[in-house]
Amino acid sequence: MLEESCNAIIEMAKKHDITLAYSKAGREVAEMYGFSKTLKKVRETICEEKQGASSPIVCKLGRFELIVISPCTANTTAKIATGIADSLVSNIAAQSLKSGKKVVVVPTDINRDVDTVIPSGKKIHLKCQDIDIENAKKLDGMENIVVAKNPKEVKNLVKNVD
Repeated sequence: MLEESCNAIIEMAKKHDITLAYSKAGREVAEMYGFSKTLKKVRETICEEKQGASSPIVCKLGRFELIVISPCTANTTAKIATGIADSLVSNIAAQSLKSGKKVVVVPTDINRDVDTVIPSGKKIHLKCQDIDIENAKKLDGMENIVVAKNPKEVKNLVKNVD
């Protein structure tokens, strides 16, 4: 889902001002897969490892029309579902929800069986854990959270914000 998310970001950046907030792991993974250079086409990039978990972006949330977390790892999904805000991404989600802002989440572990590609290009099959699927479902029932099944759905949601 990483490639699809990056492609959606690049496409949306053509028409929208996008601020990209990377967790430490998110930046590492984007680099591992070769997407970090492509994603520099966004207006602003904020990295947790440089800014911290409560980056100044959290104080600027009012300037954003929509918050999108894509892809949202099982770890971050669990944090948001249980109200934990100890990373940049989970803190942005928590503060956005407290301010009544809509948050679109694309969980990586929404289906039992997932086919993915590892950095070497090899395709592998994963079986997601019950707890991770349950956390994604829990998000779906939370106020101001929209769960999208894939990044293509996000593009349609962004059109509705225009």
